[in-house]
Amino acid sequence: MSSNVLIGILARCTLLIDPSGILYSIFVPASKMMYDLPHSRDQEIEADYIGLYLASDACYNPNAAKKVFALMKDDTDRMPPEFMSTHPSYDSRLSNFDKWIPEVLGKHNSDDRQKCLLIREEMKVARQRAALNAARREHNYR
Repeated sequence: MSSNVLIGILARCTLLIDPSGILYSIFVPASKMMYDLPHSRDQEIEADYIGLYLASDACYNPNAAKKVFALMKDDTDRMPPEFMSTHPSYDSRLSNFDKWIPEVLGKHNSDDRQKCLLIREEMKVARQRAALNAARREHNYR
């Protein structure tokens, strides 16, 4: 039996105990906080891990992800506590990155190094062309 079905049955049973619905109105949000939110945080942690690998595979520096989340951490005073959130706290994410980055960097710096150097060179040329085209368009509009 699915846990959501079980929670639904238990929620309706609270109406037998308390027909006014007060217990129901407490039980439903509490069950959501106890079951759904931790599950959602686990999925977010998994998404962070996969995203770090995919970014590394796409030749992005994995350390950049940690820098981004460190910058976003500045707004944590307005965030709910982790146990009430669908996402892990920034502190948790940063500590996860500390664990994962050495492993991902090993892959990033291994055999894909040549591929990444080639891609970076191609991107540099593409940026130069784009800047040149933008300058030409700007010049033609004046």
